[in-house]
Amino acid sequence: KAVLGDDCGCEERKKKLNQMFPYNKVRQFTEDELKIYESVLPRIKNNVLKGEDQGILIRLYNKVFNANKKPSSCSSCVQQTLAKLAKVYVNSCKIE
Repeated sequence: KAVLGDDCGCEERKKKLNQMFPYNKVRQFTEDELKIYESVLPRIKNNVLKGEDQGILIRLYNKVFNANKKPSSCSSCVQQTLAKLAKVYVNSCKIE
């Protein structure tokens, strides 16, 4: 401010960078993704998935988060995936 005055352009630059690189984007499922998630949801037992269901959810996760996750037998990895998908599901539910 001492050099450039009161308007140094910081707010404009900040707004532009936040548009280019959003860091707090609330993700939501599309209608098709929501149907896929809800079809698998009843088959999840204590964060344990059968291979086929894990494959479905991994593909969904990769699409939603633009990731390249692979199926895993690591329980904490599966729990992390389920937790992230659950957050997206909650954000996707329409409260009436």
